[in-house]
Amino acid sequence: MHTTIDLKGFEMQLDAELEKAQALLQQLEARAREKKAQAEIDAINAARRFVHKIDSAREGLREATEAGKAGEIRSHIDAVRRQLHAALEQLSSKLKTETRRSV
Repeated sequence: MHTTIDLKGFEMQLDAELEKAQALLQQLEARAREKKAQAEIDAINAARRFVHKIDSAREGLREATEAGKAGEIRSHIDAVRRQLHAALEQLSSKLKTETRRSV
């Protein structure tokens, strides 16, 4: 069972992660646009959809009054977070590799 304090800490951690993700996505998008790399731009937009899914689920978490429902929503958020982190790693790796090749 998650307490209000646990959920508040979880939300604060989520806020920090999403801010970092948004900043990284902006950097990656700038690199991708510079290289006119449409596949990477599409992947960045897909990663942004993960951020949007997390934001939407977080709203549900705030509204959840049942501990069981809050746990389900938190599990969903964790799953989408893993997808977002994987997408960011893949994009970062690909764009860094391409940057090294062009230098």
